[in-house]
Order: sequence, then C-alpha cells, then structure tokens
Amino acid sequence: MHNGRFAEAPHENPGTNAWLRHLEWWGRLDARDLGGAQGRAHGKSKSNWFTRFPFVWPSQTEGSLRLREMVQNYALDGTIVECDEDGRGINLAAVDSNADGIFPTMWPIKTRHRPKVAYIYDFQHRELPHLFTDAERMRRDQEFAELALRSDAMFATSRHVASCMQKYLGVAADRILVMPYTPYVQDAWYDQDPELVRQRYGIGRRYVLVSNHFWIHKDHGTAIRAFLALAAETGFEDLELVLTGDTTDSRDPDHFQRLLALIRDSGFASRIHVLGFIDKGEQLALLRGAALLVQPTLFEGGPGGGASYEAVGLGVPLLLSDITVNLEVQGDRILYFRAGDALDLSVQMRRVLSEPMPAVDRA
Repeated sequence: MHNGRFAEAPHENPGTNAWLRHLEWWGRLDARDLGGAQGRAHGKSKSNWFTRFPFVWPSQTEGSLRLREMVQNYALDGTIVECDEDGRGINLAAVDSNADGIFPTMWPIKTRHRPKVAYIYDFQHRELPHLFTDAERMRRDQEFAELALRSDAMFATSRHVASCMQKYLGVAADRILVMPYTPYVQDAWYDQDPELVRQRYGIGRRYVLVSNHFWIHKDHGTAIRAFLALAAETGFEDLELVLTGDTTDSRDPDHFQRLLALIRDSGFASRIHVLGFIDKGEQLALLRGAALLVQPTLFEGGPGGGASYEAVGLGVPLLLSDITVNLEVQGDRILYFRAGDALDLSVQMRRVLSEPMPAVDRA
C-alpha cells in the first residue's frame, strides 16, 4: 500500500489481476463507503459498486440484523444475497451472484473462484496479551494466518493494523489496502434534539462525554479520575461527566462494579451520569451537545474508535489518548494526552474547557 493506492497482488489468473486493477481505482473510498457501505468514490455512482459487489449476509443475529437494516438504508439500489455462515457459503453466493470479487471477508475462503480481500480488525491479542488466554491468542494467530494465506489482498482500517499485518503475518505492504481517515456526518445524526435528550437523562448544560463500552482496555478509570481532579476547581462547579456504552466485559466481570465504586466514593457521584447502552440517536444528540469528547482508550483497531470519527465529523472538540493508532486521527479540534495519565488528561481538559475553540454549528 502506497499513498492509499491498492496494488496488484501476485496471481496467475489475468481475470484476478484485472479485478485488482479495478479495486485499485476504488482504493480511495472514504469512511462512508467502507464503514457505512455507501459505495461512492470520486464521483462514481454507488449503483455500479453494488451491482459489481452485492452484499452477502451470513448471519441472522440481532446485531447482524441491525447492521443489515443500516446497509439496506444506504444500498437502496443494491442487492443483498443470503448465504451460509462460513467461507464456502460466502464464496457460493459470490459465484451465484456473478460478483467480481469478495470484499471484505473475515472468513478464510479456500477456493479461487473469485478474488478475495480479507479484513482483520486488530491485533489486540498481540499488543495486550494479558487480556487473553494462551488458547485465545493461539486461535487468533491461526485464524489470521489462514485468512492472510487464503486471500489475494488485505484490508485494514488503520496504518497501525496494516503494520501489524506485515509484522505478525508477513503480508507484503503492497497487498494491504488501508482505509483513509475521512470522518463524515449523516443527516440522521440530527434527528434528535440534544436539549431534549439531555433533559431526559437529567444532565446539566455543561458536560464532558465518554462513549465507549465499559471494557477494561477503554480505561474509563483515567477519564473518571481526570474529571474528579477538575470537578472541585473554581470555574468547573457546573461541569458533569456522561458515560455511555455497554457495561459488561466478559474478560473482567467485576470491572464495571469497580468503576461504580470509584464514582460512588468520589463525593461527586451526582455529577457523573452512567447511562449504559443507549439508543444511537440519543448518543449522537448528547455528542452534539457536549463541550468535549474524551477518548481514554488504551487500544483501538481504527483511529480513535467510532465516537471519535463522529466527534470530528460534528466538530466536537476531542481529547485522545496518545496511543499509536490514535495519532492517525486528523482534524482541527483535536488534542492528545498521555495514555493512562489522569493528571495530564485533567490538564488538557482544563485547557480545552477554559479556552473554548471556535464554535461549530451542530444544530
């Protein structure tokens, strides 16, 4: 991968090489195209993309059905093809629908009926090995290695993950397509009124938002401690902290309860709102009304995670931990703090809140 271009992967089949050259032309798809599946690039209509690459849907889980509904809203003139939940099913659907290729796949596909671009989300098991068992690390290594072996090319949502593909799997750089960092805004993000949502949850007018699942590597503790350091200071008596996201972490079932204990014992519990998993429209409304989004994460596959994309797109000031992948975030209203350092985070929060950046219309 060079400057966002997708180069040909070595292959004997001239049809495959032609398809890869076609994909190279599409190599600068923006985040809406790759993440939201809208399929627009450099003025091309999305109908061509969906005609050539019909959607394959292998699962009927609740999450899958929600994602399917989202894709259908984008792909009004596209095609969704049902298939079995494995590599063979995806391959058969691609052949039956006469697709030019499979993009992306998280299943190893052994046959060469169609060129394949595989997706690996992250290498957390390598970079935070203490959060995984030996068996889990071995399983991921095996799955990722087979996925790379069986695919013509690879797809990553960050340069950091692409470098991990090279380091841990030996994938050549010119076989990796990296999604460029291109935040966006959708009309539906403005469906709910921030003022009404704020009142619904009893939140004050001035608040800092953290929108992460309560997983141990998201490091909510650092954000809470930074807020507590600021909350007692003159000029911040009205500041509140709002936390949204799934409250369960299967790897550490007691993690959320420890965070609640930290809040309960802080003396500022009335100014910290733990909302848990809420409606996406409500979360976006709260983001639009926030004075600041804090992203304290210790690990991400994509730059900054989903909430950071949304904050940059909406013009909400963003404070990010300085882990390597987060340094790929691009925008005008971004600051960094030392990952895991509550004191440094509080200093940066004070800086942003005391010297507000020029207003952006989020209405």
